[in-house]
Amino acid sequence: MPRSTSVVELDPIQLPSPLDHQQLRDVASNFGTSRGDQKSQSTSPESHFLPSLEAFRAIAIVCVVAGHAIGSTGWVIDSPIEKFIANIILGGTNLFVFISGYLFHHVFKNRYTYKGFLQQKAQRVLVPYLFLSALPILMAVQNDHPAGLPGALMAYLGHLAKGDVWICYWYVPFVMAMFALSPIHRWFATLPAKVQITAVGSMLTIASITQRPINNIGIPQLLVYFTPVYLAGVTAAVHRQRLMAFLSRHHVKLLIGAVGLAIAQAILATNTGSYHRAFGSIGNIDLQLIQKILMCGWLLYALQWFDQHNSKVVGLLAASSFAVFFIHPYVIDLWLRTWKLHAFLSGGPALPAAVAIILGISILCALAIRKVAGKRSRYLIGW
Repeated sequence: MPRSTSVVELDPIQLPSPLDHQQLRDVASNFGTSRGDQKSQSTSPESHFLPSLEAFRAIAIVCVVAGHAIGSTGWVIDSPIEKFIANIILGGTNLFVFISGYLFHHVFKNRYTYKGFLQQKAQRVLVPYLFLSALPILMAVQNDHPAGLPGALMAYLGHLAKGDVWICYWYVPFVMAMFALSPIHRWFATLPAKVQITAVGSMLTIASITQRPINNIGIPQLLVYFTPVYLAGVTAAVHRQRLMAFLSRHHVKLLIGAVGLAIAQAILATNTGSYHRAFGSIGNIDLQLIQKILMCGWLLYALQWFDQHNSKVVGLLAASSFAVFFIHPYVIDLWLRTWKLHAFLSGGPALPAAVAIILGISILCALAIRKVAGKRSRYLIGW
């Protein structure tokens, strides 16, 4: 199984409706919330369930899967147009982190306790990670050829702490470190708007220079890079009404800015997608980070459409998002190792089909596990 370098027969399953709060009350995601959480934690207008936030979650997981599916299609990105398309698709983790920060304030502002918050994260994020990472870590330890049982144990713990055995499992150790800093995020939410905006802008400048670590391995550098994105989400949630009024006048400018940065990166930069470098080194500005921040603002405005329109597909994608996050690396690995479907689906034009297949299989696997394990599935797949 690659490290990061970048048939169960079921009875018919009724897909959940996006407004079925009781069925989804226990749904967990890496954003730390569920429909039930949003519904029950407060009755104030600013903290009620918003379908637009679920649509944001759905887009975030589709972008993450699409970014990882590029490699499974063998798409060689050469032309400026191909680079532009890839730049729009890649960097989906920024959407994950932004909506995570947004929902941290939106959901927990009236019922936050540090112990309870971390316990929930341990149950719904860390425990599934311990379960689903076990097999790839054991295979990685076998490849490491450690000396004796103590060496094997140290190698196992090392891989577990770094999350370096799958294309996206690095996110869990990082996000648990982010969750551990939640008292700082709570304090940040109480600061004046000007202070928040200035702080986020300053940290984004530093992050765009520091950039993501090589192979996404290195929690301190990941915290430097993603904290301003998380806090931008917190700020957006704190000032939602004022932000929406602003976006109603400037959302087109944000979209033009995001598209323009993707074009500029396609023309001027040698790399595609997010920038990576060793911690402490200085280089060019990470255009991908700035592009995704602008895209987050535009999505908050554009996705308001879903507040008035129901979509079972979007609801299912959002509800299963973290389960898909955990499962899709297995699907991609089997795709490349066993099924060889990429021989029939190859190149950029095949990407939509590949994404649909990977998402579909991942969701079906998640539904099957939920069918068999019931509520205990949250400890296995986070849903």
